[in-house]
Parts: sequence; structure tokens; C-alpha cells
Amino acid sequence: MGKKSILLIASVIFMLLFCAGCTKQGIDGYWVKTEIIESDGTVLKGDDIGPYEAYTIEGDRAWYSTSAEVNGKEVGIELVLVENKDGTYDFRVVIDGRVSDRLSLLKEVKFKGDTMSAEMNNGEQFVFKRQK
Repeated sequence: MGKKSILLIASVIFMLLFCAGCTKQGIDGYWVKTEIIESDGTVLKGDDIGPYEAYTIEGDRAWYSTSAEVNGKEVGIELVLVENKDGTYDFRVVIDGRVSDRLSLLKEVKFKGDTMSAEMNNGEQFVFKRQK
């Protein structure tokens, strides 16, 4: 094999390895609520969306946090992500170290690039953006 062939093969392997690492970011990251879309289509942003809410996702685990307090204490909830057949996710609550079969903080959450959206029971849609 000539020097050019080896260089070409090495270049192709490098590009494949580089691209494989860049193309799939997955859903891991820090997701912050940025807007609420009401059932009538009205979009709320900024101070109108209520308390700060965020999800930190790592693999199949997530941690919910908010600026709202309950009895003077910060709120944080451990969650497990369960992928549904349609590609959406349920964010199931962990209680005493066990994943609840019934209790989900969010259901049928959709991910598209750096946007995460969840439809609430009242018809509102919460939109979260991945922070970099």
C-alpha cells in the first residue's frame, strides 16, 4: 500500500469517528422552561410563565428543579425517563428508590433538537430549551 492510500484510509476513518461523535447529542443536558403555549395558541414568555423550572437529564435519569418553594424548602424531584413506543418519553417519579408505575411528572414528552415540549392536562404546552 502506498503512502497516499494509507493517508486516504486514515482520513476516512478520522471523518467517520469525528462525525459519529458529533451527530448524536441525544437528550442529555440541562433543559429550562422558556415558554408556555396556552390552549388558545397564546404564547407566554418571560415573567408570564411562572416560576423557573428545569430538568437535568443524564441517560435514563432526570432531576426536576424549580424556583418555587414548598414550606420554605426548594423543590427537587428525582425521575426516570421511560421511552414510549411512539418515541415520546414519560418522566416517572422515583419514590423511596423505586420507579412509580403510575405517577409521572410529565407524559409523552417530545424532543426535537434543542427543544423539549410537554402537553399538560389543561391543554397548555410547556416548552423547554437545552442550555449550552
